[in-house]
Amino acid sequence: MDKLSGRRILITRAEEDCESWADQLRLLSAVPIIFPCIECEPIISKTILGKLEQEVPCAHWLVFTSRRGVNAFAALYERPLPEKLKIAVVGPTTAQTAGEKLGRVDFISEESTAISLGRELGKKIKSPCRLIIALAENAGKTLESELNSVGKECVRLDLYRTIPKKNQGRRRIISSLGADSIFLASPSAVTGLTNQVELDTTPNVFTIGPSTTASVLAAGLAVAGEAKQSNLQGLLEAFSCAN
Repeated sequence: MDKLSGRRILITRAEEDCESWADQLRLLSAVPIIFPCIECEPIISKTILGKLEQEVPCAHWLVFTSRRGVNAFAALYERPLPEKLKIAVVGPTTAQTAGEKLGRVDFISEESTAISLGRELGKKIKSPCRLIIALAENAGKTLESELNSVGKECVRLDLYRTIPKKNQGRRRIISSLGADSIFLASPSAVTGLTNQVELDTTPNVFTIGPSTTASVLAAGLAVAGEAKQSNLQGLLEAFSCAN
């Protein structure tokens, strides 16, 4: 990753998520520029609360793809978890949050992506079972599709949503942020970016996957690289290949 040395990379995640990526970029001698482009909020409704009350006692697995999903679940479901209910997560950050909020983690995906979690769980779970997948409202269907394809019964519960940041007045000129590259990790972040900046220059844009790439192209921007893994490592590999 020598190609990252001194490179100025705009991070566009939610404010509470930016610093973890920034720390990793600093370790690689890059210069992270934090510019949050999305906000997140829990979905609190009688429908969601009712589904949680109904589904949790019947489920065998509770599956999370982000720490935000864990936090939303813990805030909405305040009863003790059934002893039979196992918890599966993507990556160490989500695992740490699940351990803190829910008291245990039974399975962690090795590759830290939703599709890898689905494949690994599909192989691990041999007997018929019922899984609850706790996701963002605007998350894709990769995980549930992967599990359904191997005959697993899934109940999807959308517990939070991501919202593009709105323009808080006059939009900033992109060159004033001093970035030579932009990392975009969701379609919402693309909208949040274009809501907040005017493009007087064209930094290299790297996306975390196909749906984000489609949003970038729809916004009239070019894509310098697309991650093969839906995480920071995937973005860094895409960056390395393009430079």
